[in-house]
Amino acid sequence: MKPTSRRRARRLWRIGALLVFLAGAGFMAALPWVLSLPLAQRQLAAAANRILAPSRVQFRSITLSWTHSTQITGVVLLDAQGDRLLVAPRAVFNWSLSQILFAQPQGADLSIERGDLDIERFADGTVDLHETLKPVINEYPNTRLVIRIKDGSLRFRDPAFSEPVIADGADLTIDLSINSQPISWDIHLARTDRPEEPARLDLVGQYSRAEIDATGEHDVQLS
Repeated sequence: MKPTSRRRARRLWRIGALLVFLAGAGFMAALPWVLSLPLAQRQLAAAANRILAPSRVQFRSITLSWTHSTQITGVVLLDAQGDRLLVAPRAVFNWSLSQILFAQPQGADLSIERGDLDIERFADGTVDLHETLKPVINEYPNTRLVIRIKDGSLRFRDPAFSEPVIADGADLTIDLSINSQPISWDIHLARTDRPEEPARLDLVGQYSRAEIDATGEHDVQLS
């Protein structure tokens, strides 16, 4: 090959590599926008529902950013029977898109704003919220997930109760912890819609992953 031809070939190769780099950089920069399109949003919902099946999650939109937390609007969590367990106007997952795809820190925080909970305990002792979240509660997780519900409400039904337990004020923090560390919760409930009979209930406890008694039951502490 003549020197002129070799120089031309090298120039074309450099131009081609630059174009590939720019195309890749452009796609990466545009990825949050691509994921905001209706088709991509439906695919994200389908992926989440495959994990939770037979339960489901619905949302109005998910907004992703390379540098900021993930914003979710119109959140609805449904159990296997199709009953609404959680309805919230907005939730924030503190990982950015770059952390979701590449970094994956050991700690994650999901904050749910004004979440309305409707939980039922069945005659066999199972609780629909726990059954729904089972697929995402790992026995020994590598990532610590903390779920917070602020300024929410709670309706709890149980066959042992003649009527549901209702709290028009509910603040919950559930720490799913990491590895073999215990799951812990800090729950504050209030009934303020009856000024003549205000009520408050605070529940703090933990569920041990590692400590199991002779009957195979995990140790639970509650106060």
